[in-house]
Amino acid sequence: MGSIDYLLDTHTLIWWWTKPDALSKHAHELISDPYNNIHISAASVWEMATKHRKGKLGSIGEALANFQNMINTVSFYLLNISCQHAMVAGQYSSTHRDPFDRMLCAQAQTEQMGLISCDSKLSGFPIHLVW
Repeated sequence: MGSIDYLLDTHTLIWWWTKPDALSKHAHELISDPYNNIHISAASVWEMATKHRKGKLGSIGEALANFQNMINTVSFYLLNISCQHAMVAGQYSSTHRDPFDRMLCAQAQTEQMGLISCDSKLSGFPIHLVW
């Protein structure tokens, strides 16, 4: 069986770290499967840092401080933002205004990854949304 690439939505990553019971059984299985390659977007790091600074993610401060170690511990891959990702995100005709969501969808589409997210509002993007 070959590996499959998945990108985690920001809330999925946070729940993986802080309350794994909030994940669907399917999402938990996909993330736990050693044959899958799990990616974390730089946009998620940006979103978490921004929300933590605004006091919206109090429980995630330690994870942010030790982010690289936490990613390495679970063998996740960091996905940087490219110009191509930015172009796709900016050109979506969707009325969805959240720039972090638009970037995650652009990355999932461009890199041909499934996006693990419970956010049904992302179903309007040309991506493979799984939960």
